[in-house]
Amino acid sequence: MRAGQLFKVWPGVYVDMTKSRTRDELLRLRVVAAARSCSEPFVLGYQSAALMHSIPLLKPDHTRVHLISGRIGGGRVESKRHVHGAVVSEGEISEVSGLAVTSIARTAVDVARSGTFDQALTAFDSALRMGTDLTELISVLDSMRGKHGLSHAQRAVVAADRLSDTVGESWSRAQMLACPDRYFSADSSTRTGGLSRGPIMNGKGVSPASSMVSSNTGVGR
Repeated sequence: MRAGQLFKVWPGVYVDMTKSRTRDELLRLRVVAAARSCSEPFVLGYQSAALMHSIPLLKPDHTRVHLISGRIGGGRVESKRHVHGAVVSEGEISEVSGLAVTSIARTAVDVARSGTFDQALTAFDSALRMGTDLTELISVLDSMRGKHGLSHAQRAVVAADRLSDTVGESWSRAQMLACPDRYFSADSSTRTGGLSRGPIMNGKGVSPASSMVSSNTGVGR
C-alpha cells in the first residue's frame, strides 16, 4: 500500500484506511488491538467498554484504554493503558467481538463514578435507553459501597430517564437539576426527580446544548 493508506491504532497494529472509517470505529479498533495484545486476561471497562457497546457518553476521555484486572489491587496508569484493580462478577461481563467487556449496567456505573454528575446522568440515561433496567443499575451501585465517586452516581441514577433522547438532552437536564429554581416553575409536572422534562427558566429559553456536549468520540452531536 502507498504511504498514508495505513493508520496505526496500537503499537504494531495498523488498519487499512483506503475505506472510510469514523473516529468511533478507529477508537474501537484501538481498544480491540490493546485487549488482544495483553499477555494476561483483562476485562474491558469504563469508557473503553462504552465504545464497544456504542453507549453515547458526554465528553469521554479515550486517551487510554481501560482494562480491569479482575482482582483487588495492582491497578496502574500507563501511557496508553489504565489498568483498574477491581473485581468484576460473572454476571457483569458481556462478550463483544470475542472480548470480555463489562456489561452495559456495570459500564454505566463505572463511567458515572469516574466522571462528573453531568457525565453520570448521561451514562445512566443512555444505559436505560439501550434497554438496561433501573433495578440492575441500582444493584450494581449497591455492590460498590465505599467506592470512589459513588455519591454523585447515586444522585444521578435517581434522576435517570430512558426517554432522554440524546447526550445533549441529558446534559441539559443535568443543568436543570443542578439549579431547579432557575429552570423550573413551582407547578411543573414531574416525571423524574420531581422535575418536568421541558425547560422553563422563568419563561425564558435555554441556550442550545449542542455546542457544549459531545458524543462518545468527543465530537459535538
